Amino acid sequence: KTEVFNPLFSSHYVFNSMQNQAGANMRFDFKKFKFSFGGNVANTDFKQEDKLLDTTYKYSYLNFFPKINFRFNKSQSTSMSLRYNGQTRQPTISDLQPFRNNTDPLNIAIGNPNLKQQFSHNFNMDYNSYKMLTGRNMYARATLSCIQNAISQVQNVDESGRRTFQSINVDGNFNGSGYFGYGRKLFKQLHTRLGGHASFYRTNNFSNGSSNTNDNISLSPN
Repeated sequence: KTEVFNPLFSSHYVFNSMQNQAGANMRFDFKKFKFSFGGNVANTDFKQEDKLLDTTYKYSYLNFFPKINFRFNKSQSTSMSLRYNGQTRQPTISDLQPFRNNTDPLNIAIGNPNLKQQFSHNFNMDYNSYKMLTGRNMYARATLSCIQNAISQVQNVDESGRRTFQSINVDGNFNGSGYFGYGRKLFKQLHTRLGGHASFYRTNNFSNGSSNTNDNISLSPN
C-alpha cells in the first residue's frame, strides 16, 4: 500500500448487487398439443460507491420474466412449436465506472452510473415434418429478439483523433434469424436437399452528436 497516488488514474469503486427470485409454471398436456405458461418475478438491488469521489448511487428493479410454450403435434411425424421468454442484461462495472488508466490516451472511457438494465423479448418458432416412405423431410426455425433499453454507446472524436466513449441506453435494437430445409429421396441411393439461412439485426448508437442506425442482412442458400 502506498500513500502517494495519482488521483486522475486511480479508482476505488464498490459495486454490489443482490437478487431475489421466485417463479411458477403451469403445464397442460392434451392429445395433440401441449401448452405451458408462467414466469419468474425478480427484485434486484444495486449499490454503487465511488470512494474517491465520495458518491453513492442506489437503485432497484422489479422484473417479470414471462415464459410461454406451445407445441402442436399434427401427427407422429409433423409438429410445430412456439416459444416466448423475457431476459435481462445487467450493466457491468466497466459500463458504470470504467477503471481509470493512461495506457491508451487516444481512447478514453467514461462511466455512466445512471445506466439502466436492458430487457429482451425473445420469440422462437420451429416446424418439423418427415415422411418415412418417401424419405421427405421439411424443417424450419425462426427467431426474433426485440430489445428495450439496449446498452449501446455514444462516442466523440476530437480534431486530434482522441476518442471518448460512454455506455448509454437506446431503443430500437432488434435481431432475428431463420433457416429452412427440404430434402427427399429421389432414388434408392440418391438424396437431395435444399435449404437456406437468413439473419438480420439493427443497432443504434451515437457519434459526435449524430445518431447512427446500422442494418445488417445475411443470406446463405445451400
